[in-house]
Amino acid sequence: MMTRSRLFPGSRRSAFTVKTLIPIYPPVTVLYRRHGALYTQDGHTHKLVIDGRVDNLQTPILHDDRKSLRRWLEAQSRYTQLEAEKLLSSDPQSLGITDRVRRWRLVAPVAVLFYCLVMRAGVLDGWAGFYYAFQRVLAELMLSLYLIDHDLKWRNAGGPGEAGTG
Repeated sequence: MMTRSRLFPGSRRSAFTVKTLIPIYPPVTVLYRRHGALYTQDGHTHKLVIDGRVDNLQTPILHDDRKSLRRWLEAQSRYTQLEAEKLLSSDPQSLGITDRVRRWRLVAPVAVLFYCLVMRAGVLDGWAGFYYAFQRVLAELMLSLYLIDHDLKWRNAGGPGEAGTG
């Protein structure tokens, strides 16, 4: 295992970013100096903020994160609840385009299916492409259900809510 002092000897780099094999995901920052990095909570995940120069790593890093379907479903339930809380508590103007679309309860699941199968050509991957697309759609449906659940609770309580959005 590399020590921090040997990670970037004589370099001005603070971190490296790698592209993911599945092009739907954004690049991931890896191999960074901990003293120049800060994690912030961002929905169900963390956002890494690096103080310094970040370069692209050309060598792939293989990371197998496959889970059983049951374990994946359990994790998605937790993740989508956290994502719903993030979307509901954030100023819509502060959100990126993807998160703004995700707030549209009915549009997001359909948009994700189209994106995965058509825009990213998942349909050409056969059953594996459909399996992945259906996972993404199910996750978006779960998120939509949490958002709609919030809307219905607000409506029943006489609060402002966002019922009817999307």
